[in-house]
Parts: sequence; C-alpha cells; structure tokens
Amino acid sequence: MLSKDRVTGQFRPIADISVADCLSMYNLFIQYYDNTPLDVFVRDMSRKTGVFVISRVSDDKLVGFSTITNFEVDSNGKRVRCLFSGDTVVDRAYWGTSALRITTFLYVIRQKILHPFTPLYWYLISMGYRTYMVMANNFPNYYPCVDGDKPELKDIAVQASEHLFPGMLDRDRMMIHFGDDACKLKGDVTPITPADRQHPKIAFFEKRNPRWMHGDEMPCVGAFDFAMIWGMISEAPRKLFHLDYRKRAANRTRAKADAKAASQHQAHSVASDDDEALQQAR
Repeated sequence: MLSKDRVTGQFRPIADISVADCLSMYNLFIQYYDNTPLDVFVRDMSRKTGVFVISRVSDDKLVGFSTITNFEVDSNGKRVRCLFSGDTVVDRAYWGTSALRITTFLYVIRQKILHPFTPLYWYLISMGYRTYMVMANNFPNYYPCVDGDKPELKDIAVQASEHLFPGMLDRDRMMIHFGDDACKLKGDVTPITPADRQHPKIAFFEKRNPRWMHGDEMPCVGAFDFAMIWGMISEAPRKLFHLDYRKRAANRTRAKADAKAASQHQAHSVASDDDEALQQAR
C-alpha cells in the first residue's frame, strides 16, 4: 500500500447507499475510467445487491469500492449461485490494501453459510489485467486459466454473461463488447509494459483479450470451493505476519532515519556554536 493511512472495509446493502455516497463513488470512478455519464453510473448502481466500501479511518473518506450482485443460473443441469463483482475502484494511494479482500472474503463466507448446498462462484468481467490477476492469484479453480480451461467453468461464464448481459457475449471469442462508446480504462491506469509481459498470467490475459484498451471485457469465473476457502484461511496468518513484519521494519527504518537526522542537526548546531565562539574570541 502506497499510503500509510489506515483503511477499513464494510459491506453495505444498496438501500443504504445515499446520494452523497454514490457521488463520492462516481467522482473516484471517473478518475480511472472514461465514457461513463453520471446517469449511467447511477442506473447501473441501482441494480446491484450492495457495495463493499473502503474508507479511510482518520476521516471516513471513501477511498475505494466494489459493487456486488447476487444471482443464480443453471449450468450443466444444476443450479449454481454467482456473485458478480462489478465496478471496482481503489484510489491509487491505497493499491495493495487488504481491506477489500478481507471484506469480500467475510461476505463470501456468509453466503456459503446461508446457502451451504448450492455451489458458489465469483463472476467478473475483466477489462484490465489487474482485475484478472485478482482471480488468477486467489482461485485454484478459475476460468480462463493459463494452465488450460475447464469446460464446466467456461459454461458457467457463458450462462452468467447471458443472464446479466443478454446477447452481448461473443461466444467464439468469449468476449463482451458494449460498443465503441462504452466505459474504458484511462490509458495511464494499468498499461501492460514489456516487463509485465514476462509474467505468464499477464501475457496470457493480453493474448486472450488483445482489445482490452478498446473496452473488451473478458468473462471470468472462480470457484468458491474448499480449496479456495482453505487457501485463504491458511494464508491469512502468514500475510498478517508479513504485513506486521513490514510495518515493524518500516518503523525501524523510520526511527533510524529520524535518529540520523537528529544527530546531523545536533552536529550542525555544535559546529555553529563553535564558529560563533571563535568569532567572538577574535
């Protein structure tokens, strides 16, 4: 995380989102996306189940959000439940914060408790590689996958896409395109650099979605299965320890820098006093 300010996250049902909240989200959104009028943003927001809100602890300022929509589809002869992660924006100063990930994970656990016998999947459409990497780095079973696609996950991606965006899915390319005037990432937000292309998953994303800069959205699905949930639970202590270690290391570095600055200031003061005494002696 680039900023040292603490942040916190919470899920809020769409009925609890005020006009002021919506405007704050929109003002953050348009810093990173083009071609999204306010009326379109508000209309899209009203169709969501709720929003994960990330706020700065010091003043409760909104610094990030992610919308969520719950729905069910039939796939391969069975009913499955999907969580659609829609508009997601985090202020650049807070990229890397764990607040959104933790808040989302707690929400998923609650959904599994409420619907224990219904398979649960995360569905998203990825215009930028960062969104795709969130899924690829956190789900053992996901589509599309650099190691090969699973037909059952691809079918869920198809059914979910048709449910939310009827007739918009190009099944041959497995891409959704909302038109040339649709919402697009600003060019400087998540460019893919030559160094990025050395990462297999980022290179895979660009190969599958070469027109991402033109607004093409790639449907993605991740299974909230035992492997995924256990992985998140088992990783939590290590990540918390790592974050704590980094915090303590940063504090030590800061303390050393402060001590060095104080020492230099003291030495400068002594030298100044000596010069003044010498001048008086003359």
